[in-house]
Amino acid sequence: MSKEATRTKGSTRRTRPSQKPASEMIVQHDDIARRAFEIYLSRGAIDGDALGDWVQAERELIATH
Repeated sequence: MSKEATRTKGSTRRTRPSQKPASEMIVQHDDIARRAFEIYLSRGAIDGDALGDWVQAERELIATH
C-alpha cells in the first residue's frame, strides 16, 4: 500500500492564505452610523434617503476592511 492510500482526510486540509480572522472582518454598527451621517451631511442634510446612506456606508467600510 502506498503512502497516498494511508493518508487521512485531515492530512490534506488546506488553509486559505490572506484570509482575515472573523474579528477583523466585522464592521461595527457605530462606524456605519457615523459614516452614514457623514454621507447625509455631504448630501446637504436632505432627508429621504437614510437607507441609501446606510447601504453606501456599509459598502465603503466593508471595502476598506
